[in-house]
Amino acid sequence: MMHLESSAGGVWATVLACVVLAAPGRSVSAHETDQFSMPPYGQAEFAEMGGYYNDYFLSRVEAGVARANAMIKAALHNDKAVLTVRKRPAGSGNIRRNMHRSPVGANRTVRLDPQDVLDDYQSPRGLARSVRRAFPNAVDLIEDLERHFRNSRVRQHYAPAIPCYFAPYTDSIYTDIYFVADPRTVFRIWRASTMMTYGHYVGNDKWGHFVDMGYHYYTTYHRERDRGRDESDALAVVLEFATKDPVYSESGLLGNVTASAYSNADLASNYVGFLFYRNLTEPVALNGQRQPPMIVRDGPYWRIADHVRRTPDFFRRFVCDHFNEALNPSLFTPDVRGHVRRKISQRRGNLLQWYAPMIGSQDPADFFEHKTNELSTYFGQDYGHSGDFDNIIHLGNAVADQR
Repeated sequence: MMHLESSAGGVWATVLACVVLAAPGRSVSAHETDQFSMPPYGQAEFAEMGGYYNDYFLSRVEAGVARANAMIKAALHNDKAVLTVRKRPAGSGNIRRNMHRSPVGANRTVRLDPQDVLDDYQSPRGLARSVRRAFPNAVDLIEDLERHFRNSRVRQHYAPAIPCYFAPYTDSIYTDIYFVADPRTVFRIWRASTMMTYGHYVGNDKWGHFVDMGYHYYTTYHRERDRGRDESDALAVVLEFATKDPVYSESGLLGNVTASAYSNADLASNYVGFLFYRNLTEPVALNGQRQPPMIVRDGPYWRIADHVRRTPDFFRRFVCDHFNEALNPSLFTPDVRGHVRRKISQRRGNLLQWYAPMIGSQDPADFFEHKTNELSTYFGQDYGHSGDFDNIIHLGNAVADQR
């Protein structure tokens, strides 16, 4: 395996600084999950956490709707207490810009125009923004979930099943992936657990992507629609950002450069998160089926649609095998590809047992190769998959290695 020379440390320090400087503009997730490292089969069983995530997301949607309706009510009644806000000086929230500015003045009180507030919060974009604000930023969301599911009382509640599995640092496919002084090692500190969600193995990091990057896709899409692009062209711009942006894409700093991987599963969760925000107020295709909007107008206000209230597991439609990095694996960079393949091959016996119910009587190598191809689109929709099937390492490769 090739390693970076220690002399590259200065270059990588610059890269890391760029990431830090870029962070104020967006919430991003540096967490990674290892779904090739599972507990020994027969010694643990995953608890089904779909109900938890259903309640979690529904509560956030409810909070977003309540916030939007409160602002609509304030605008309708010209409530000065709500419509009077304190604003920071222009640029005060951007560290990079302020480094080159003279000191700025104090916060100022601004009276919001009731009609502007009404137009904003009665619009799909205003509602989507309100729902997004009901979630924490991506890093805090993942860390909160990790603390919750690793809490001893929570684990006892689900015992003898486990709510999540976190592969020990010494037993991961990413162990010793880099030369000891390689700065990329830092990014492997932030890890995420795997859990069972509606029958799918999902890493907790995917919910940070779903909520945060999904919203960035949504705002990018609507910005392009405002510029006159049709739906297909606007989606093309979204995917260009997702796959080629030098900082936030999987081929940029947050993918290949820092994680040595172009994560197809991350891109899938970004895309389905985008569909989540669209589905707040418009019908979309989820898991191959057209779904009605989650939220509808009720006079001047918003309300959660009856079909969401009647469905105890409405969130099931947003969860899929595309989020599973063992079934929809990343494209690793050439310098770590051999290491990862050996590590996966060493785990083949245990993994084949975990996936035996899915494989059934099929040839395992054929099953995983077919599954990798099947998940390269989201039920026919392009989400930015690398498409480099010759160099993607999946369980089919690992099985074939042992023949």
